[in-house]
Amino acid sequence: MHDMLTLRRGNAMADPSTGQDAASDAALQEGSRSLRERVRDFASLFTTDDPDRLLPRFRVLSILSGLLIVGLSALIMAWIYRSAMIHDAETTAISVGSAIFANERENLVVRDSQGNEALHVPAERVLEIDRIIRNYLEPFHIHKIKMFSGDKRVIYSTDHGLIGRRDTTNETLDRVLRDRAIDTTAKQKNQVTELGGTVIENRHIVETYLPVISGERVLGAFEVYVDITESSAAINRIVALTALALAAVVTLSMFLLYLPMRRGTTALLDAHSKMDELASTDPLTRVMNRRALIRNAEREIAKLGGDVATRNAGIGLIMLDIDHFKEINDRHGHAAGDHVLKAVARRIEEAVRKGDMIGRYGGEEFLLLLPSSTRLEAIALAERLRAAINATPIDLPDGRQVQLTASFGVNVLDVPEQDFDSAVRNADEALYWAKQAGRNRVRAAQ
Repeated sequence: MHDMLTLRRGNAMADPSTGQDAASDAALQEGSRSLRERVRDFASLFTTDDPDRLLPRFRVLSILSGLLIVGLSALIMAWIYRSAMIHDAETTAISVGSAIFANERENLVVRDSQGNEALHVPAERVLEIDRIIRNYLEPFHIHKIKMFSGDKRVIYSTDHGLIGRRDTTNETLDRVLRDRAIDTTAKQKNQVTELGGTVIENRHIVETYLPVISGERVLGAFEVYVDITESSAAINRIVALTALALAAVVTLSMFLLYLPMRRGTTALLDAHSKMDELASTDPLTRVMNRRALIRNAEREIAKLGGDVATRNAGIGLIMLDIDHFKEINDRHGHAAGDHVLKAVARRIEEAVRKGDMIGRYGGEEFLLLLPSSTRLEAIALAERLRAAINATPIDLPDGRQVQLTASFGVNVLDVPEQDFDSAVRNADEALYWAKQAGRNRVRAAQ
């Protein structure tokens, strides 16, 4: 007994965990299903078997393709122009730094007692170096230049407040001094001090570090700020104008493609419509054929529910058969029989409600589907049809006339689970009893 209690307690303790695992699995499955549906919806943008959706799909894809082409082209152009601009700024910085060092080497390089070279600018020569450097920088858009010694001390700067400081945390300077590499970076500065001491705001600059090398030794480095604000703005204008021009070209191209696409799609839709009509229409009477009628009946059965609950309504079925039709064929010929079938179809169309469906079920039999119809409504419509068919004689092509009557069987399908074929058989059986009762009358299935 103790073992049984222990086992039951263990199962009870395991249940919550099992429930949590099941809930987690269900959540994962739901998430996976949702993801699959999103992927399927996205993929459906590029495929369709429905001709009616072909043109809207083409318009959507054209717009998306145009935006993608223009957007990617603008990004690529901006990247190319910007890369070229940064390269030009780097080239300018290298040229300026190399020219300053080459021409002012004797004033910038000192030797110690052992003959080792180092960069050095005495305090009393700062103003003279200012004048010399401004002569070099005047043709270029350079806002600031700094010279670093080998120990990362600022020995000269156009911003005099920086002279004498050591930049010990500058990783870029470390890398340039260690690897003898040039480093260029585009930045946006909130404030930049110009050569004349004026502070300007919101500038795009290219910051270039270049090592100062003498023989095998790195003596220090230059840091040069080249202003690219105006160039960057010009590039933005060029890219924007180019993108607009490209968008116009793409739009025109898509429009020129759309015109033949629309003509072809319209022709395809017309052909599809004609094929659908041929596949669903009786060629003689121009009402639905049996297959289309069954297809519509299945669709109406799937919608059963609300009307049955609120007003006891379902799908009315009226099966009608032209009385003594064989005699018409035998006496007047099959052409006259065909004319009679077409005339009866027209009289039925004139008598039914909007939304009712008419089909030729076979031979001289017609079947009507009456959505949202009660038993009494279906019987009343059958009586109106009987009267309409019998009201006036039908004129035959040879000038003679024929007086018609028809017999009707009525049934109502009001249970979604009910089989359509059995419902039609019940209507057909009621039609049989109408025939047996003397024809030209309406009988409802029990």
